[in-house]
Amino acid sequence: MKPFAYILLIFILPIFILLLSLNLHVYNEKFYLKEFEKNNVYDNIEKESVLENYKLLIGYFKNKNDLENSFFNEKEKLHMIDVKRLVNLSGKILYISLILLVLLISYAIYKKDFDDLRSGLAIGNAITIMIIVLLILFVMFDFGSVFLNFHLGLFSNDLWQLNPATDKLIQMFPEEFFFDAFINILINSFIAIITVFSLLYILRIRTQVKK
Repeated sequence: MKPFAYILLIFILPIFILLLSLNLHVYNEKFYLKEFEKNNVYDNIEKESVLENYKLLIGYFKNKNDLENSFFNEKEKLHMIDVKRLVNLSGKILYISLILLVLLISYAIYKKDFDDLRSGLAIGNAITIMIIVLLILFVMFDFGSVFLNFHLGLFSNDLWQLNPATDKLIQMFPEEFFFDAFINILINSFIAIITVFSLLYILRIRTQVKK
């Protein structure tokens, strides 16, 4: 592989793995329902209302509906506009990274650069592992600070600073929800990493047999 393609392959893989895990998790209904129970959300808000408005939020992310009802206040709706932009942006970057990954792998196979393909994917996998380990260390040390800096870095306003006593959004999705979501996203990323390593092993065996 050409140096540029090789380097691009290395750095595209971590982006693809992490964003794939994130985007799959955003629409994981079982996780939401489990967290609503775990965080006692139904103690503060009627279950039927929680489920109805959770589905409304997911539909909003998918551009299927607006947030026109009175369940969420104006500040919450404005914040969800920002969140939706981030969700949609992550989806676009995911698709771009997927296309690039397919093209790079196809190019390597076409050129029979199996050694470069294996090493590029292996290094990309190793970088992904390092990123995940660092994130786990940060989160386990002080998730509150990570959560705060995450919002400060991604949002240019203070709309995310909601009141647990009055705002339904934070009552449905407290900090504990995001901690569990973060851990699950990292677990899914590790599963993807293991899958890549398995494919690398198969590729290595097949190329050795052909030789």
